[in-house]
Amino acid sequence: MNAIASNLLTKYHLTVFGRIFAARMDALPVVNTLVYCMETVPADALDALADQFHVTGYEGYKFCSTEDEKRELLKNSIKLHAKKGTPWSIKKACEIAGFPNVTFQEGVGKYLDGSWVLDGTTTLGSEDWAKFIAFVPVPNPTMVPPTITAKLTKIINEYKPVRCLLDSIVYVSIH
Repeated sequence: MNAIASNLLTKYHLTVFGRIFAARMDALPVVNTLVYCMETVPADALDALADQFHVTGYEGYKFCSTEDEKRELLKNSIKLHAKKGTPWSIKKACEIAGFPNVTFQEGVGKYLDGSWVLDGTTTLGSEDWAKFIAFVPVPNPTMVPPTITAKLTKIINEYKPVRCLLDSIVYVSIH
């Protein structure tokens, strides 16, 4: 076979292959190919996507109780990782877990409040500068079970800056 005939045969094979490929692609349901469209992806794919986007465990997926919460976490996973270690990421992760409007008080170390003896044994303002308190609005602060506190502690510790330390979680009443 000469070179011209070989080129024509190759062109013909590629044309036929292109038509077959296009026909098969047209036959695929579009919904199944859009695996990163979190609103429409099948529910049985959410676990695999959580693993792929690295939000399993204490990064939030473990604490999602509904399919909607899982989808919301997956939608925000890239932004959460990009901003990990910021107050925004902690607030967003808590919001997805069902606790919106979390606020923080940073630098809750020792303050000169009259209870310290200034004899040189304590340096005020230099210790515990990285501690912070999380204020979580809830309907009834006296009725928060320990499991919720444990859940919030793990979420906050996952998204807080590494240099910071969660001192406490204070539940405040929603009015």
